[in-house]
Amino acid sequence: MSSGNRFVAAGSFCSQCGGALQPAVKFCAQCGAEVGTSSAITLIGGLAEQNQSGIPELEQLVAEHPNDETYRKLLAVALHDDAMKDWWEDPADKKLLCVTYEGVEYAKNQLRRANELQFNDSTLRQHIGGGIQLANSMEGRKFVGSWLMVVALGFFGVAPGVVWWYVNRRPCYLINKDYMAHSVTGKHQGAAAKMGGVQGKIYEFFENAGGEWGWLFGLFFMLTIGVILSPVFMAIAYKENYLDVSKVTA
Repeated sequence: MSSGNRFVAAGSFCSQCGGALQPAVKFCAQCGAEVGTSSAITLIGGLAEQNQSGIPELEQLVAEHPNDETYRKLLAVALHDDAMKDWWEDPADKKLLCVTYEGVEYAKNQLRRANELQFNDSTLRQHIGGGIQLANSMEGRKFVGSWLMVVALGFFGVAPGVVWWYVNRRPCYLINKDYMAHSVTGKHQGAAAKMGGVQGKIYEFFENAGGEWGWLFGLFFMLTIGVILSPVFMAIAYKENYLDVSKVTA
């Protein structure tokens, strides 16, 4: 199959019925159409060789053929595939992860455009809807701090524990960025993450050096030095997870 045909089929959808395609198949399992043989695919494939995405050419064809649903479906597939073209592929499970705010916004915009197209294909709609949910989830926040610190600070009142939890809620795309960098370099990324790593190493040191009671020495460190330095950790976490993020999204 040529690179152009591969662009149109995208390894996901049949151009005839919109059904999901398995990798390296020759015929669609739902309608029996041979993959990559339709005139529409041949035409768009040639256009795709001139433009990496082929989206401008597809938009022109949609405008020139307003009554032909095929072009709208092909444009929707192209927008769907283009939405996550710059996301990072996790080598562990081959999943695509967004690692920048710009990547999230680009994906949301392309998928929104695809979803606004008029075509009658429930399978393609589901794929686009799933992509929209995935892109939106990348802006959600998850707690990345130490729950032990939440408990430890909770002894001094509810507020310190809640503040620790709040400032350590990091946007998912930045968590992905940290994970990507760690998988490449093997090092913790960001000041807060590095400090957390140092805390963990010190705890392990006490645990290994203290023998049977090592875990208690490590816990004592976390509940004393860790708590004393917690305002510094909170300030750094708030800067990285909120202030720096606001500068990018403003």
